Order: sequence, then C-alpha cells, then structure tokens
Amino acid sequence: SQSILQNHYNYILTYLNVNGKNDYFQAEIDNRKLIDPMNGKYRKPKGLREPIFNERYLFNNTPNVIFLVEGIYDALSVESVGGKAIALGGTGHRRFLDLVERNQPETTFIISVDNDEAGDRLRDNLQNGLQKLGVKVKVQPVPVGKDFNEFLMNNPKGAAFYVRRTIGFCLEHR
Repeated sequence: SQSILQNHYNYILTYLNVNGKNDYFQAEIDNRKLIDPMNGKYRKPKGLREPIFNERYLFNNTPNVIFLVEGIYDALSVESVGGKAIALGGTGHRRFLDLVERNQPETTFIISVDNDEAGDRLRDNLQNGLQKLGVKVKVQPVPVGKDFNEFLMNNPKGAAFYVRRTIGFCLEHR
C-alpha cells in the first residue's frame, strides 16, 4: 500500500487548521490511466472527517474578501494571484453555512464556482444560504473556462486582474 501511494499519488495537498498546523491531507493520483477499483483519484486519511479547505479563514483573522470555489486547485489558483479562497469540494455547502452561522465572519463572500450544472446548483444553494444569514455575498462567475484553475492556466494576467478588480470593488462597496 505504501509503495502504491508513493508511486501513483505524487500530489499531496495539505490542509492548515485554525492554528496554522497541517492536520489533514489528500493525495491525488498523477496518472489518470491508473485509476481503478484499488486506486481512486484521491487518497485521504481513513477515520478523519475532511475539513473544508481553508476553513480557518472563518475563525480568526478573516480576510475582507473570500472567494468560494469548488476544488482545492481552484482555491490555490485564486491564492496564487493574491486572493483568499475556500474550496468546498466534497464537503458540501451545509457544513460551510453552519460554520458561517456560528462564526459570523465579517467578510464578503464571492461565489465563483465551476461553470457547469453542479456549479449552478452549488451557487444557488450558497447564495440563498448566505443571504438568509445576512452575510455579504456577490456572485462573480469565472469569466473564462470551467473553473478558476482553468482560467489561471489559460490567462494568468486576466485571472490576476479579475481577482484584484473583484476585491477592489468589494472593498469600495462595504
């Protein structure tokens, strides 16, 4: 099992907790042709509940603007051009909304999920849930591609401009 993890799962994505410590990770297979019943796309620790990627932003030192995206690579893409992002991934929106309700972070959430059917459902659920909580929310679809990672890969300068412009707009209209 260890050799399979070493040979096929070369992408290790760590999750920082509210104290800045790594307490969760997922590994991603590097060759999609190797996905089979024994080797899934991801490997995650057994027995641990997967946190929301970057959920720490909801607890302390909350950024003024947080992008809500679906995947970890989308969140890392937003962060690589100067924004802050939370990836909801497979954890769903309900847990996220529960954390927002409990912590009442003073931020503006930018919903920038995937441009597909699943993203449409998630966008609607997030927007409705955040509005019911009285939290500042803005829907800002990724202008190019399926998701933020694809946008960044195809147009790095455009992605950086999009993030800066969106943050600037939100800060001006607080």
